[in-house]
Amino acid sequence: MDRNKQKPWYKIPLVWMLICIPLSAVIAGIATIIIAVKTDDGLVKDDYYTHGKEINRVIKRDKAASALGLSAQLQFNYNDNTVTADITSKVEYTIPELIEVELLHATQAGHDKKITLQQTPKGGYFSIVPALAEGHWIIQLSADNWRISGDLYKPGKTGIIITSR
Repeated sequence: MDRNKQKPWYKIPLVWMLICIPLSAVIAGIATIIIAVKTDDGLVKDDYYTHGKEINRVIKRDKAASALGLSAQLQFNYNDNTVTADITSKVEYTIPELIEVELLHATQAGHDKKITLQQTPKGGYFSIVPALAEGHWIIQLSADNWRISGDLYKPGKTGIIITSR
């Protein structure tokens, strides 16, 4: 008689396996929806064709920086949210008083920032910089018709040296 007596359903391993497989798919789907809603996707630009044509102009700016032999040494102070820079040229060139700096997050365009470095009386450059999120940043310095760029990794690095290529 004990043989005919069945185990309750919750003591049968096969039932739990049949329950867990669809349940794990539902949990993964909910997690995916939460991630999709909470994170910001980088949008595709409406004028991607025009943007693509501008690449030639950008290449000219990089070549101009290379011809001038430009290099920059930037020092970020994350406690004070400041950046200082020393910019030098290998040829005779007067560096402008204002330098545009684009801080481009490598994976999340929503974190991108743009600041202007002001020349100090001592010849260096200084600016307040908004707080930067952790991750890989591409730093682009530009003025007149030139541009130089380099990489910054936060946390870790506070100073970078950028040279024209």
